[in-house]
Amino acid sequence: MELPSCKDLGGEAPVSHGFCPVDYYVPYDHPDVAAAGDGGRFGFVAGCIWADDSSWKIQYLDLANASAGVVVRKEMFGYKAMPSKELRLKDYISLGGYSRQYPHARLTVSLPYDLKKGTLVDPFD
Repeated sequence: MELPSCKDLGGEAPVSHGFCPVDYYVPYDHPDVAAAGDGGRFGFVAGCIWADDSSWKIQYLDLANASAGVVVRKEMFGYKAMPSKELRLKDYISLGGYSRQYPHARLTVSLPYDLKKGTLVDPFD
């Protein structure tokens, strides 16, 4: 959104059972990301998916064309939930060692396991 005009610069059409963002993190000034020339070109968003459990899922934001009003949200990590809503999303993202050659991020996520079966719980069951 452009301020103060409130002009919609990009976004998504409303969808029932869609994604509802609640927090975001754009590492524009992270030293490793900035040194690689990628500061502000990507980010992360956390939010809930309507009618699922109450956890916040982490998704990727492609901001390479944000100045043209194009912001692309991707579910590139799968159905990964933040461990807690107590901290900000940026507290669960580690970008140490990020480089052009190794554009890696480490996500701290919640993975529920069935202790009797020793398997990861499928969130859709």
